[in-house]
Amino acid sequence: MTSSQPIQSLEAVEGQLWQSLTAAYDPWSNYIPINRIIDILHADQIEAILPDCGVVCPNPRARSVFIHQRYQKILAVLILTRLHPRLQQFIDDGVDDAKLPILNKPQENRPFRLCLHDSDEPLRYFEGWDNLDIANFDRRQWWVMAPVFKRGVIREVAHYQFLNRVPLPFRPVTGRVGQIAASWYTTGSVVTGIEIHGDHTTFEAFSSAHARPQFAVKTHRRCRPDTRALFGHEVGVLKRLNARTMIPDHSTVTETLGIIHEMRQDIGAQDRKDPVTPGEPPYYGLHADIRPANLLWFKDWDAQPGTGLCIIQLADFGSTEFHDTEAWSNAVLPNSDTRTYLAPEVALSQPITGAYDIWGLGCVFLEFLSWLVLTGSGPTSSESKKDSAHQRVGRVQSTRIHSISSHGRVTSPQPW
Repeated sequence: MTSSQPIQSLEAVEGQLWQSLTAAYDPWSNYIPINRIIDILHADQIEAILPDCGVVCPNPRARSVFIHQRYQKILAVLILTRLHPRLQQFIDDGVDDAKLPILNKPQENRPFRLCLHDSDEPLRYFEGWDNLDIANFDRRQWWVMAPVFKRGVIREVAHYQFLNRVPLPFRPVTGRVGQIAASWYTTGSVVTGIEIHGDHTTFEAFSSAHARPQFAVKTHRRCRPDTRALFGHEVGVLKRLNARTMIPDHSTVTETLGIIHEMRQDIGAQDRKDPVTPGEPPYYGLHADIRPANLLWFKDWDAQPGTGLCIIQLADFGSTEFHDTEAWSNAVLPNSDTRTYLAPEVALSQPITGAYDIWGLGCVFLEFLSWLVLTGSGPTSSESKKDSAHQRVGRVQSTRIHSISSHGRVTSPQPW
């Protein structure tokens, strides 16, 4: 089987790889979209440049298909570093794309020791490389390491854990299209609206003919023990929700609260990941931190363009707790920044139930409608008035609904 794509010189291939370089979500981080690598280094193209790569074999076609299947990313990195004649070394040692990334594990007097991620033994063929070549390979291999995000099976959301240098194929959303959490100064975290590069996701939502869907990314900037513990707790809550039931992509705030408040066990056994215990009672949950900064605004991607329809979804599960009784007295209360939305049972020292969240949500809706009705132009123009009023009466300033603002590099060498 032959490809209809043109065959180019090695120099042209290198130029295409460089032109495909795209800015990642993290500053000063780049990646090459996976489909660009596949398109540029197809089997016919690899066969044409095999002699330049120092690969000599009796069946070039079979070898090019083999390289296309197992060494495509490594070949791209070697071409970018102009070390392509050393491809055969990787093939001889069986170090293929699945072994990437090759990690630098320096020792005293040896700043560069490239090892497989599951070994501390340096790979022998790097011994003959000079430090500049090793440094270039070490840096540019990450350009082909951008992950592909996949939806899990029924009632299962995939969870990923990446090395720090893995480039994230996101770009911040620009314009007034979402909400950003106003919690930077208290927790060191920020929520940003992003789009995932189409080559790096298999979500069904990308099949929408109207627009590219958006997602929310929460970033913790302060690596303190308490911040890591809070992040770990929030991830644990999401996994627990996932084990019991699947929050739909387009769940509204009230739908999500309904799932948290009473996680019934009567979902299909074939859709559960955890075993069902006979007579097991429902789990009662509490979000415990309903406020504008934890409500995310998303455009309804199923709606026709220009309709202005949106979905407001619940975020920030760092204070969420679950109990086996509907009411309890030892609930974790939110910090002082959110006391504007506390339910009266807190001050009255009464047991806490799901009504606590409903009160906070009602306060948010009332606040938003009051701003809209009293100012006639929405919450943005009334923020300064609201801040001044809080300062006069000495109240704790509440958070507000904000627009998405871009963070990091928005422009990229290669537009999507």
